[in-house]
Amino acid sequence: MASIHFFIQSKKDNSNIYVSFAPTGERHFKRKTRETINPIYWNAEVQRKGFPKNIHSGSKELIQDIQVLKEKLIALESFIYKQYNNRESDDIITPHWLEEVITVFYNNGEKINDLEYLKNYLPHYKQNILPFRLYRGQRISRRTVQKQSTIIDYLLEFVLKKNPKMRVSQYGKTTSNQFERFLREEKLLSDNTIGKYIKYSKTILKDAINENIKVNPQLNEIRGFTVPTPTVILTNEELDIIKDLKVLTDYLQISRDWLIIGCYTGQRAGDLFTMNSNMILNINGKEYINITQSKTGVTVKIPLHREVKNILDKRNGEFPPLYSDNIESNKTLFNKALKNICEIAQLDREVKGRVYVKSNEEDKGQFIHDVYPLYEVISSHVCRRTFATNNYKNGIPSQYIMSVTGHKTEREFLQYIGVDSSDLSKHMFEFWENIESKETTKKNPKTAQSL
Repeated sequence: MASIHFFIQSKKDNSNIYVSFAPTGERHFKRKTRETINPIYWNAEVQRKGFPKNIHSGSKELIQDIQVLKEKLIALESFIYKQYNNRESDDIITPHWLEEVITVFYNNGEKINDLEYLKNYLPHYKQNILPFRLYRGQRISRRTVQKQSTIIDYLLEFVLKKNPKMRVSQYGKTTSNQFERFLREEKLLSDNTIGKYIKYSKTILKDAINENIKVNPQLNEIRGFTVPTPTVILTNEELDIIKDLKVLTDYLQISRDWLIIGCYTGQRAGDLFTMNSNMILNINGKEYINITQSKTGVTVKIPLHREVKNILDKRNGEFPPLYSDNIESNKTLFNKALKNICEIAQLDREVKGRVYVKSNEEDKGQFIHDVYPLYEVISSHVCRRTFATNNYKNGIPSQYIMSVTGHKTEREFLQYIGVDSSDLSKHMFEFWENIESKETTKKNPKTAQSL
């Protein structure tokens, strides 16, 4: 049988009055009321539940205040019992439930805004806020909306499983850690994907402030994260081997052409497969591919490399045909074809990468990070990384490369191609040596010739 007990925990003049609610004989939850009292007027033993003493002497004001306090506590006790008896079948009785009931009582019976519950706020955010978000003054792309909708769906699934009555204000560092574990153990996502989801969950919840919804003060302590990922690229020598392959089916020849185009244009697969001859511009006798990147909305002009031009000339000025009308299907089929091509080319140098492994047909499977032959881990993203990395190694300034890849900052770009401070220091020496060599040649041209 449920029971209620009032008590104080201090000897100060204005001690807070707490209420303890026990839905069963085994468990009890306590929360602070908004009432206070001088401990000398508190009777901890009355009716075995704690209550203000019966005051017969003292000022008229004191006697009246004590009487009002008694009535307030009696009303609160009655309200808690009523809410408990009329609870919904899916209500979970927790300390947060008790706190919510107390809040409603002091709000003259007005219920908490439905959006304060995560199960209501997340769908509201997905439908009424997400599609209208801006990035650099422009609406985020449809693709970004789709990706972030997936994160919201995972977060909602987690909330409904953990506690359907969870409020926005309850989502703090501990809950975020539990969400991270949910993504890793139940959804089997990679570490970097999890890091992005954690970071974005914080963005979702912080936006609740604009709806006048209380958020957890620990929210600012939540951090997304990244872990180093293997950078798989094709060297110039490996690209030459692929170009020279003779025995390929028509299907694989189409895939090889897309691979070469990708490695000399530096675009994501989703943008690569939208390229067509109408995008080619001629500016002062120079040809460029003019494309707006779907992820960022940034328009870039890509100089038409001779290798790309050779493929277009071979195909009467057109890009290779697509595998499917669906972009995602194109990526999947392209990835499979790349593995076949690189295996035929015997590109089996060992590289760090990840392979999706399923123990059986019903298993969700997971990515296993290890060292594998190149042909096992190659995927469509090799195009963009190969373009960025090889051009950087060839001495092209990073700003020029970024104008094609669409990276916003040099730090972001260098991190993308896996360049750290030691690599930059090495380049510094190379520049110095190059400058010294030129100065020596200028001062002693005869000596330089003899060398």
